[in-house]
Amino acid sequence: MTQNAADSKPIGLGIAGLGMAGAVMVHAAAAHPDFVLKAGADPHQGPREAFARDHNARAYADVQMLVRDPAISVIYVATPHQYHAEHAVLAAEHGKHIILEKPMALTLADCDAIIAAVERHKVHLIVGHTHAFDPAVRLMREVRRGNKTRATRGIVARAPRPADSSAPLAPDRDSR
Repeated sequence: MTQNAADSKPIGLGIAGLGMAGAVMVHAAAAHPDFVLKAGADPHQGPREAFARDHNARAYADVQMLVRDPAISVIYVATPHQYHAEHAVLAAEHGKHIILEKPMALTLADCDAIIAAVERHKVHLIVGHTHAFDPAVRLMREVRRGNKTRATRGIVARAPRPADSSAPLAPDRDSR
């Protein structure tokens, strides 16, 4: 996946699974100058149509078709957990590098099968992700760096409440 100065064209990215995790990667990749969204795969017609329309990319009904696309060099696997092993092995067998959403697989045997496929086909595998660069985590890091006079006892971060929910996520403890 390493690029050199002589080969500076963007990396062709395919997204397997256009649900929540896939959608996050789609937006990140679309904004990154070193990637170009080439195709996505999802069994549901609605996400496929939206992906194709919004990103001017191909959309497939299954991962089998996605991994055969010659414009793709990296597959981001964001399908439901029970399909991670199948889709990662399939990507490796087609010479695609893999970014695999966590968990890697549901069993140790499936993890071993993924590793064996990656080694056999000499592709790269990245598993999971880090939240180290999420906005809330970056803010916490900055707050901590700026607090030179006393120890930080804790930081509470809350996920935004869905728009249709009036119930709080947790009791308000800010009044202590």
